[in-house]
Amino acid sequence: NRGIRQAEFRVLKNSMMPGVLIEMAYLSNINNEKYIMSEAGQNAIAEAIYQAIIKYFSKTYLISIEE
Repeated sequence: NRGIRQAEFRVLKNSMMPGVLIEMAYLSNINNEKYIMSEAGQNAIAEAIYQAIIKYFSKTYLISIEE
């Protein structure tokens, strides 16, 4: 966990809505590459992103999202 940082990334700069850039792993790291290429790794990453979205909307808009 490298924390939350703010910057004017080109991919987000001209967006007309809030956006998030997610960096899940470094392909230059052989262990990260193996993990991100595996089905288990992809499922874990997808689940983590999903849970983060649910948590954000639940806290930000005080709503309950049915799974």
